[in-house]
Amino acid sequence: MRRLVALCIACALAKAAAILGQALFLSRAIVMLWEGSPFEAAVPCVAFFVLCFMARHGISTGQEAYIDSFAARASNAMLYRLLNAAFDAGPVLVRQAGSAAVVANAVDGMTDIEEYLRLVVARGVDMVVIPIVLLVAIFALDIVSGIIALVCYPFAIIFMRLIGLTAKERANRQHAHFERMSNAFVNIAGGVATLKAFGAARRFASRINEVSERFRVATMKTLSVAMLSSAVLDLFATLALAAVAIMLGFRMVEESVMFFPALAVLVLVPEYFKPIRDFGGDYHSTLNGRTALAAVNAFMEQACDPCVHASSFWPEGVSWAKRLDIDTRVPGTTVIFGPSGAGKTTLLNVIAGFNDPPQDVEVAVDGVAVPTLRTREWQRRVAYIPQAPYLFCATLRENLAFYNHEANDEDMARALAAVGLEGLMATLPEGLDTRLGEGGRAVSGGQAQRIALCRALLDPARDVWVLDEPTAHLDEQTERDVRELLCSLMQGKTAFVATHGTVWEEGADVIVRIDAAGGEAS
Repeated sequence: MRRLVALCIACALAKAAAILGQALFLSRAIVMLWEGSPFEAAVPCVAFFVLCFMARHGISTGQEAYIDSFAARASNAMLYRLLNAAFDAGPVLVRQAGSAAVVANAVDGMTDIEEYLRLVVARGVDMVVIPIVLLVAIFALDIVSGIIALVCYPFAIIFMRLIGLTAKERANRQHAHFERMSNAFVNIAGGVATLKAFGAARRFASRINEVSERFRVATMKTLSVAMLSSAVLDLFATLALAAVAIMLGFRMVEESVMFFPALAVLVLVPEYFKPIRDFGGDYHSTLNGRTALAAVNAFMEQACDPCVHASSFWPEGVSWAKRLDIDTRVPGTTVIFGPSGAGKTTLLNVIAGFNDPPQDVEVAVDGVAVPTLRTREWQRRVAYIPQAPYLFCATLRENLAFYNHEANDEDMARALAAVGLEGLMATLPEGLDTRLGEGGRAVSGGQAQRIALCRALLDPARDVWVLDEPTAHLDEQTERDVRELLCSLMQGKTAFVATHGTVWEEGADVIVRIDAAGGEAS
């Protein structure tokens, strides 16, 4: 950024010199023709004017090319850091921030941030450097005109600042409305089948319309403030130019100022106000980027702050033992029972390495105390199977190779057979190359869960399995069948299963019960 600012300052000085050359050479050529000199005598001044004009726009083009490259590199680096922070933080932080909001910041937000970086530095430097150089030149040509330009400029900045604060507040509201709209749309779209089954789709459709309407109103209010800002800056520039022109007219009649300096000042005054007008116009174009940048930085700070993971996601009323021991040396299944809200999923998130436990809780793995389970080494050993596994918009082969990219077709066929998906394979027209997920072949919830089991089976290094409500919403007999399948697959693994179903008590090596009142584990 320091190199970019230094480059912008150098370019601003060069552009100011080119603007000054344009004004002086053009004014000299016009004065010479006005005084009756032959056109040939004015040709050198016209030629220098053209050279200054070309130099000015050549400098601007080169500067914009460099800044575009810088903004693209910076936004790509920020996107990389954002995705790393999201994956390191795990689903808890993403869920709290809103998965749709995080995706929006990673897609549209990065475009806005790139636009912000592309405009704000160059426009800000131009607004400071170019007017100073031109003001010195105006004072040298005519002191009265310099005083008028000097007095008008601060008022333009003050009004731009006042309107900018209002626009910033409106932009923040607009961004908040956009995040709420995105989260609401994704949540409702994810459960549209259930909503239609219970006849509630129309009611939630009206909710989407209501949220969208609020976003539209916020956007229009922001645009109205942006138009007001441009109008105010244009008004100040016009009034300043009119004041300078009127004073120059009277003084030329009195012959207290000559034609050449008066004409040069009239050419320079619009250029004097142009940088602040450009900044004001582009300021509103960068507000979305500035807001998105603040949102991305806040998310990454939260994701990288260990205190956040130790406290922010802990449910109220949930307490824990002073020590959490995980022994993977002797394979076995630990079943965690408890009502909804007691803290089962929270405990699984700690075991899976998504979040840290409270600061007063010690964690030990195989008898060795560790400060946290949020490490790459531990996470590479964990296979996390949620209640509703996510299938990517990709082929079945790519979905199965989520943990182990080196798995071959034979390994995948054995894993599919182990989880009872031979029938699914027989119905797929392109076999492992059949696309699943959005726009691809639809699979049932049970099939999606078995595909998630295949992912874990295909990576022998995943010796710790964490399952969150794997048999929820199943009848007792189906739950027993699924439990028997899972128990056979988890042989030789260290497994943690959170569930409501009592059928999991059969064959469990360790049973943990968490009551609803205090969250005490036993």
